[in-house]
Amino acid sequence: IMLPQTLVGLIVGIVLAPHIHGNNLKLIFGIYVLYFAVFGLSKELILTLRNKERKPEEKIGTLMSSFFLLSGGVLQGIYSTGGPMVVSYASKAIPDKHQFRSTLSILWTILNSIMLISFVATDRIDGNSLVKTAWLLPVVFLGVAAGDALHKRVSQRAFRILVFIILTISGLALLWS
Repeated sequence: IMLPQTLVGLIVGIVLAPHIHGNNLKLIFGIYVLYFAVFGLSKELILTLRNKERKPEEKIGTLMSSFFLLSGGVLQGIYSTGGPMVVSYASKAIPDKHQFRSTLSILWTILNSIMLISFVATDRIDGNSLVKTAWLLPVVFLGVAAGDALHKRVSQRAFRILVFIILTISGLALLWS
């Protein structure tokens, strides 16, 4: 369900990216991400304070699923940051932290590989940027190792809280930039 819809959105976003100017869309996106993240975080923190378990999420309708996944793909193609929309969908559709993490890891690997190919094809990546990227690879591998170790030690609730904290930071970064 996720890959075909985000892939269609990604292709649309890549085509639209050269024609999108101004910050209005990014501002709206940042406000949405911040709203979603703060709402989800407050919900998780209230459950934690009340020592209650989460009720299973209601299924997301087909129309809403398509909205989150297609728009996530479009935003990924335009701004290289469609993650919050896809996480909005995945946080409801995939409650298990192991499935959530592995599904999104595979999805981002595929989508970002396609973006990399499009960046090379449109000269948005040159030798200089590849050298800078190569310097960052050791940090990426350290981050993956640290994330894997942390993932194994963190409870389901703490994982959800961490996801919403990261989304809050992402929303603030979108509004700030």
